[in-house]
Amino acid sequence: MKTLVLAVIALFATVASAQSDPIQVSEPRTVRIGIVAEEPFFIEGENGSMSGFDAEVLSTIGDTANWQVEVVHFDRFADLFTALQGDNQIDGIMNGITINLEREQIYDFSQPYMNTGLGIMIAEESNQDFVSSIQAWIEVRIPLIVNLLVICALFLAALCVFGFLLYITDDQRKQDANDDDGLTFMEVMKGSANSVWLAFTTGSTIGYGDVYPKRVAARIVAVLCFFCVAILVSSLTASITSFNVVQQFEARIDGPSDLKGKKIAVVSGTTSVDEVEFYNGIVREYDNYDQCIAALIMGRVEAVVGDVPNLAFFANGEGQDVVVMADTTFAPQNYGIAFRQGSPLVEQANLAILASQDEIKEISMKYFGH
Repeated sequence: MKTLVLAVIALFATVASAQSDPIQVSEPRTVRIGIVAEEPFFIEGENGSMSGFDAEVLSTIGDTANWQVEVVHFDRFADLFTALQGDNQIDGIMNGITINLEREQIYDFSQPYMNTGLGIMIAEESNQDFVSSIQAWIEVRIPLIVNLLVICALFLAALCVFGFLLYITDDQRKQDANDDDGLTFMEVMKGSANSVWLAFTTGSTIGYGDVYPKRVAARIVAVLCFFCVAILVSSLTASITSFNVVQQFEARIDGPSDLKGKKIAVVSGTTSVDEVEFYNGIVREYDNYDQCIAALIMGRVEAVVGDVPNLAFFANGEGQDVVVMADTTFAPQNYGIAFRQGSPLVEQANLAILASQDEIKEISMKYFGH
């Protein structure tokens, strides 16, 4: 009886010990994780060493789960998913990967190890180079330039029409016709030129000078010319004023609703693509954030949309006084490690993440200050 009691006590002690330890450490196994060396998640050192937020989190998870982690490098973010669906080259992928419904239907994700969202990065206007600024100025004002050309064409057409009407209604044509030789080509050209000049001086309110209408019909035409040109000038002024006001308003990007109709840089294969399309922005896809930021600084795009950790890391570091972050965060993102469906590594990763919450918080504080 005493032996039985001791056996029961030993059994309960074993169960209690197992429950107090969140992870049953198994034999070490090699786990290959696909990554893209990109700040702030994976930063490759000169000697091949790896640092960064995800690198340290992965190291912590690997130590807790008794993994021997091998990182497999890829050039593009989109290549990670292709490789994970491929021929067992890797076991999982980790690179600030957002958990969403579409991906959950294809892969199995671990518990989130970070909660964040999308942000918007814009360039400091004073840091655009001269050529890029001129190109951007011209590109933005193409509608205004077209409008001005149309108004100028209408103005010239009006001058010609009213000049012709003044010529045929004034007595200058009769005087030319009463000459002994009749109307010559040069006389017609001279009379038409004088009439166009009269139309211009009338429309521009400069004054008549040496050319003025003599007959009543010609003076009526001159008055109509004045009002017609006044309307065209008013339209021109209104177009310039309204365009400048609208551009000042539309040029500001304070949130996702301001992305409509603007060229926005995003990294291919990320959730940012869908979000920019949702807000009717013009998507410009690049392979990585470095290319996106370069396009922004060169004036090829008006903003970059991406994960807040990526954008903030650059804006608060190398990008100070070059780019700024819009004061908004949208489309909440949860980062997890993606595995093949049915992979036993998912449960191991989940237990390791839950057991390493304090360490992960310290790593987050180190890189992002929160």
